[in-house]
Amino acid sequence: MFTIRLKDNSLVEGLSVAQIRKMASTGFISSEDMVQRIGTSTWTRAGNIPGLTFTEVDSAQERADPPNTFSSNPKVAFQGAVQGAFANVVAAHHKAVELNGELPEPWAARLFGKFLEHARIVMSATKFENIARTLTKSGHVNVVVGALVILIYSIVNAVKLNNLSLFFIALAIPVAVLVGQYVACKFINAGRSAISKTPGIFRNQAVFDVISLVYILLALAIIGVSIWGFIQLEELYVLATGFALATAIAVTSTCFLYPEVIGLKFSESGRAGEEAIGLLGGILRSFVAMSPILYGAFAVSGGALSLYSLIRLMSAGWFSPEGFYYHASLNSSIGVLALGCLIPLLSYFCFVLGILSLDVSSAVFEIARDTKESRPTKSP
Repeated sequence: MFTIRLKDNSLVEGLSVAQIRKMASTGFISSEDMVQRIGTSTWTRAGNIPGLTFTEVDSAQERADPPNTFSSNPKVAFQGAVQGAFANVVAAHHKAVELNGELPEPWAARLFGKFLEHARIVMSATKFENIARTLTKSGHVNVVVGALVILIYSIVNAVKLNNLSLFFIALAIPVAVLVGQYVACKFINAGRSAISKTPGIFRNQAVFDVISLVYILLALAIIGVSIWGFIQLEELYVLATGFALATAIAVTSTCFLYPEVIGLKFSESGRAGEEAIGLLGGILRSFVAMSPILYGAFAVSGGALSLYSLIRLMSAGWFSPEGFYYHASLNSSIGVLALGCLIPLLSYFCFVLGILSLDVSSAVFEIARDTKESRPTKSP
């Protein structure tokens, strides 16, 4: 999708290549107007776009333009300039609606549209990749920290309770956590490879914009809930966990703001069924793309929670009433670490099975279409 900036600096947004060709051929835009692809920051002259044929505006159209508003009276000149600019903007908007076949958007829709434009500026595909790598590396470190903390906790607990079986558990759980880290590493890389080698197309950014907006609003809601939980419980791990999860969700919205991140390419051609397959495939791809981010977020939360709980347990007393709370908290940290390690595995298999189902559906549609086209037509 593209945005056009006219000579009066008014913007016409959400245009396809076919619509731009029609606007050029009808004389609505000139070769000097600037064109920008949505999601990028580069503007280029419409005349530099191959395949566009421009029609010059005739004298009748020129006479229909707002009259010259120059006046020796500054107040009159200013009012005339404002009225002329407003008339141009309204005319451009109405012309765009006529060419697009779309209805005007209310102020709330335009507000959210501007919000997503700023989100595209803040988050880019490069930033998404850097954050994913940073969170993955931090997750690896925190998994090791969590495994060591669990090992120390289990050994101390076995000694204090004089229970030999707990000692063997002390050795088994950290090993299982490190095995989970190995599995996560393998399936993070397998998922990224599967995305790059599985082509996909999309024709409309609208659904992806709505999904990204929902993700961002969900992240803001999680931040609010975590702040409220921290105020009520006065526990730092609630705030840390909430911010980690909200960050992961907000960053994942980049997958939908920039579909190229999840291996989708824009295409003007294709039927509605192909677009539906592309949208469903995009949602499946986002699960794989967000898996390293969620792995890092859960690993950081689990590692930090285990270390914090062990320190508080040592200070509160191993068998004190308050200490039992931190025993449970340490056990919860094991579950958080395990979940973080399993997310890449689960997302990979969901992606593979989902894409398989979509490929089967696509093949069935193609067979039905080819069968219909191959039937001989009856002569009248």
